[in-house]
Amino acid sequence: MNYTSSLALAALALATANSSATTTLTSANFDLDADATWDSGLPGPGNDGIINANYNFDDMGSGNTNGNFTLVPGTYSLTQTAGDGLGDQWNLNGNSDFTFNLNGGTKTSDGGTFFVNGYTYKIDGGSLTKTGGESRIANGAEFNLASGSYSATNTRLIGGSITVSGGTFSSDTLDLEGGTFTQTGGTVTTTHATLAIAQSVAGGKIANLEGGTFVNDTATALVASSNVTVNIGGDFVFDATSATGLFNSISGTSTIDFASDWTGSLILDSSTAWDDVFEAEGRVSVDGAVLNPGEFEFFFQNTSGVITLSIAPQPATAKWTGLGGSTWDFDSTANFASNEPADPLNNTTFDVATSVVNAVIFDDTYEFNGGSTGVGSFAVDVASGGISDTAVTFSNDSNAYVVSSPDANGISGTTSVTTSGASTVTLLGTHAYTGATMIEAGTLNLGDGSTDGSIVDSAITNDSALIVHNTGSITHNAIINGNGSFEKLGAGTLTLAANYLNGGSVTLTGGDLVFQGVPRASSHSIASSTVLELNSAGGFNIGAGFDTTFTGTGTLISTGMGTLRWGEAKAVFELGSGALIDVQNGLFVGASHGNVASRAEEWTNNLSDLHVESDATFNGSEGNIRVNVLTGGGTIASGGNPATTGYTGFTFGVDDGSGTFDGVLDNNGTLLGNFTKVGSGTQTLTGINLYTGNTTVTEGTLTLASGGELTMAPEANGVCNVIAGAAAGSGVIQLDGALYLELIGADITNGNSWLLVDDTDLSVNYGATFSVSSPLGLFTETAGVWTLMDGDNEWTFTEATGILSLVAPDSGYATWLGLYPTLSDTSPTGDPEKDGIENTLEYVLNGNPEVSDPSILPTLDTSGADFVFTFTRREESANDTTQVFQYGSDLMGWTDLNITPPTATEVTLGTPADGLQTVTVTISKSLAVDGKLFGRLTATLNE
Repeated sequence: MNYTSSLALAALALATANSSATTTLTSANFDLDADATWDSGLPGPGNDGIINANYNFDDMGSGNTNGNFTLVPGTYSLTQTAGDGLGDQWNLNGNSDFTFNLNGGTKTSDGGTFFVNGYTYKIDGGSLTKTGGESRIANGAEFNLASGSYSATNTRLIGGSITVSGGTFSSDTLDLEGGTFTQTGGTVTTTHATLAIAQSVAGGKIANLEGGTFVNDTATALVASSNVTVNIGGDFVFDATSATGLFNSISGTSTIDFASDWTGSLILDSSTAWDDVFEAEGRVSVDGAVLNPGEFEFFFQNTSGVITLSIAPQPATAKWTGLGGSTWDFDSTANFASNEPADPLNNTTFDVATSVVNAVIFDDTYEFNGGSTGVGSFAVDVASGGISDTAVTFSNDSNAYVVSSPDANGISGTTSVTTSGASTVTLLGTHAYTGATMIEAGTLNLGDGSTDGSIVDSAITNDSALIVHNTGSITHNAIINGNGSFEKLGAGTLTLAANYLNGGSVTLTGGDLVFQGVPRASSHSIASSTVLELNSAGGFNIGAGFDTTFTGTGTLISTGMGTLRWGEAKAVFELGSGALIDVQNGLFVGASHGNVASRAEEWTNNLSDLHVESDATFNGSEGNIRVNVLTGGGTIASGGNPATTGYTGFTFGVDDGSGTFDGVLDNNGTLLGNFTKVGSGTQTLTGINLYTGNTTVTEGTLTLASGGELTMAPEANGVCNVIAGAAAGSGVIQLDGALYLELIGADITNGNSWLLVDDTDLSVNYGATFSVSSPLGLFTETAGVWTLMDGDNEWTFTEATGILSLVAPDSGYATWLGLYPTLSDTSPTGDPEKDGIENTLEYVLNGNPEVSDPSILPTLDTSGADFVFTFTRREESANDTTQVFQYGSDLMGWTDLNITPPTATEVTLGTPADGLQTVTVTISKSLAVDGKLFGRLTATLNE
């Protein structure tokens, strides 16, 4: 079959099973859709068809071409002209969802470029031969050889990967310029391999020879970059004429790295200068750790000059024996074995045992003559003056070590301490070392309850368990990180001065624990009678990824003048009955998630009391805070937008407690706070409370003490915060203090009323010292009826109903019209004097509707940086009209600025005098277009 135009198969099958059949596609497109099959026949004698593709495969594997292209066993050839370019290459374009499988048979390609470009090419049982040109793997492509063979003249890995897990991989040249070459099996043979010729990052790894056999026969440098590490896990045969054939320079930075369990061989067929190359530069490493000269050696296998690298045994690390008792001194007491495990025991002093390797191990046993013996003493007494500048490892799995210091030194200097065994290590006394402490396994105890232990200047990485058991005061100056558990025991105080970056749990069982650095533990358990202090002198803003919980029945105290918040992190407060949150200084933000509900601090199961000292603030913000008793004299704020944060209010009394709060309950800025009393106890408020949300008493008693105030803020008719109970509730409110009525924002209209105290589900008691006050003056009481005369306005609060009512003389627009009984047109839009000023606007500007007077209109001042419009209005007009100032650069479009509430920020209201008020509107001159800006005042009578 010959095709010179496009051939598309969709839900069809094309079979070429005839042994003599030939399918020729010349300058054609071959499209194979998802439901179609191209069957070239089953393998067998005389069934080796030939696909002659003298054109580009540019679209194979590109765009939306997904799935697998699988060649069954047979013989396939692709003839290409020499050169490099789209016209001369088999280019399978980049699509990571496309796989070309060669599972049998033989495929050959001559000349040009075989380009694996961003997809997967897999040989598993077949054979690919590429003669001339080059094979190129790039753009994240994967070339995998599992079985079968690959043979090529030139192979380039530019980006992506070549993985050889079996079979035979042979290429005259193998250039690894990017990506990763990995061999886990099979055989790789090349006569000219260049690894990482484009590598630029020091210590980069581009060749992982993990298994199989890699044979390179070249006269040029294998590692042409000075920054590469070749990882060897299999047999590596390098046939070169000199040492510089392996690395491009003797003074470079490339290394050969062996797996620690490597059992293969590195055969270097040259006898020239290998020791110089490796030993002088430290070019050999094991698991990434560079071996020092003397830790490996080369030796000749035969007289032909073939040498093998051998990793020499490491010098023995000193091990504690305890044969000389418990004393650990420098050069007097023989307590350390310095022999190899197979050698006779050499029990000697510390200085001798550590003369070669400056390290010491404390284990359950020590070894000699091929066996092991238990340590003689697990009590270790450091001599006066201390032991310094060494590496100490505790690998004990069964027995507990106790290491004591008699003075201010102990383990000291730059010493590092590692616990790698499953058992316990206890440090007593002062250990002044400044090296790192690494708790990899087991438990490190600092102190035992009788004697304190400290390592105050050592940075601790705790990935297992750390316990501090102190009776005195200790300050730890270095950071603590890791993910292990931490427990504080004993009656003493432990101060952590640096950041606590450990992500594990914190358990406070005894005494006080003070965090002066950022605390990032995943949980905090605070036992009864203990204190966990967060000292945020400069403020703590816990970041994302450091969520935490607080549990227990102890005290969580916040000190320092900074702000404590969890920000991007989330805190869950689940403190139990009897617990206390004590805010002594600064600002404690109880919820700080903004509009992101998933980061909301949770208080659902919290039972703790809340104490806020007089110079401190607890801002519950938009969180639904739940606490028991309120005490202290500071500020507690609450308030949020229910629509965006799910805010309902601040709840207290959750554990039936009783107490007195002398401070201020307030709104959260402009967001109104709701406060709810629950539980059978009695909460007394003695302060001047400023919140203007609702007060709800569902159970128990809320007492407003004499001298205390609750603020009520009436607005439009019938709109006001309210004191109320809950349906089927049993709450009681005892009002011995004052209701402070914020009347400035109230609608001054005759007959308006507001429910302030709702006794439907609430028992209300007005005490002998109860009073009603306002910024307009004090109310006077007669038989439970409280009255205030404000000019001609009569305000009345009635205890029996809980309602505030207003009797006001006729005022506003109607009263103003009454001053002009002979007007020919009294409608709001009327203009009886024909001066262009409607009656409503004339009323606002305190004009005379019978006389034309343009002087009452707004004036304009252009002398400054802004346009300033000024006019005088009747103060009462703010209650019954809507006033808007409009501006624009032409007379077509206008921008509104509210004069009446909500008043725009560009509007300034003067102090009322004699019923009149000056209004100033300031507009930037930058809003003018071509030097023009128009302004006008509009007024509409409210219905």
